[in-house]
Amino acid sequence: MVDVVKEWWEEAEVTGYASYVVANKLKVVKKKLKKWNRYVFGDIKTHKYDLLVIINTLDAQEESYGLSSVEMQQRKVAKDDWTKITLMEMSWRQKCRALWLRVGDRNATIAIRFCLHVVAVNSFNGLSRNMYER
Repeated sequence: MVDVVKEWWEEAEVTGYASYVVANKLKVVKKKLKKWNRYVFGDIKTHKYDLLVIINTLDAQEESYGLSSVEMQQRKVAKDDWTKITLMEMSWRQKCRALWLRVGDRNATIAIRFCLHVVAVNSFNGLSRNMYER
């Protein structure tokens, strides 16, 4: 995988300032990684939807006239796969939330610093005004 990303990085032909080159090369690599991810792992949403269609079709078929042993096995495999995907999605959400709670929102520290700066400036201005009013 590292070799593939390195190859994509070197393939990207960008000229300009160093920061511009890095930013645009990152965009190119990101696009290629997304395509690669979809190609290798597939689109989870469509796969999950396809499994639900199979499950619903087989459930309706079972209510109508029953299922053969092959169809019952097919439904069991589809339900198991759907459950795995759903559990993986829940795990990803939980990991993301835990990371966010542990690391925090990077913008919050900037906002807090700005507020503390404003409070400090206002209190300093208040001190200087009070000193001259006496």
